[in-house]
Amino acid sequence: MQGGIAAMSAGLALMLLVLHLTAPRPDIWELIGPLFLAGLGNGLVIAPNQDFVLGSVPKDQAGTAGGALITAQRVGAAIGVAVIGTALFGSGSAQSSSAKLMPSLTHTAQSATAVNLAFVLAAWLCAFGLPRTLAAERAEENT
Repeated sequence: MQGGIAAMSAGLALMLLVLHLTAPRPDIWELIGPLFLAGLGNGLVIAPNQDFVLGSVPKDQAGTAGGALITAQRVGAAIGVAVIGTALFGSGSAQSSSAKLMPSLTHTAQSATAVNLAFVLAAWLCAFGLPRTLAAERAEENT
């Protein structure tokens, strides 16, 4: 999971760099590589995360744990969309001219990507705590 989160972080960092270097008009082809890397990392995290978290739950509590996990994921996604959306749409100025809109949009995309990167780095730090926590719980159950 740490590798997948690291790939997501690298993809977002590269996207931030591309947005900065190609402002005010980034080309879609310049963003494909960073977005592919971030998406690949995301895919490497989601499935193992489900197995890893639910693997330590007793079978008679699996349904409850699965529901709690999905609820936590939905709440986290809603908070992430709200915060990153605010960074994207709230950090720009309201401009009507299309000539002024693109530089503003590129700037706000950089802000939103930086916020997203901060969330992913926080998840990366938390991921290092998971194996020790679950290993300690399993050791207690076996004794």
